[in-house]
Amino acid sequence: MRATKYTLVFFTILIIFHCKTKPIVTVPGGWINQEINAPIVIKSFDFLKKEAKLNFKNIEILEVLTAKTQVVAGTNVALNCKYKLKEKKASNLNAIINIDLEKKYTLIKFDFTAPKGLVAP
Repeated sequence: MRATKYTLVFFTILIIFHCKTKPIVTVPGGWINQEINAPIVIKSFDFLKKEAKLNFKNIEILEVLTAKTQVVAGTNVALNCKYKLKEKKASNLNAIINIDLEKKYTLIKFDFTAPKGLVAP
């Protein structure tokens, strides 16, 4: 009887401890924070700067503030960047770049009205 009592207490403590520790779980298809100096972020930022110069006049994209990635059929990279238009103060923008399975980069979203830190839909 005494062994059963201790076994019950042991398993109760084990269950409580297990419930209090939360494993890191990523949601399939969810957005994952990335370091701004990660290679995928640097390559996407370089692509974004080139696309911005081709499509918008007088824009200078200054730096990446935050970045996230999402694995889809390829990878989506969401960047929150600081940019500056000619003769105006710096502001923030959001961009989402898709990198397909053949490593082709495509700009799929470009939003000039982004607050700092808001990178993924």
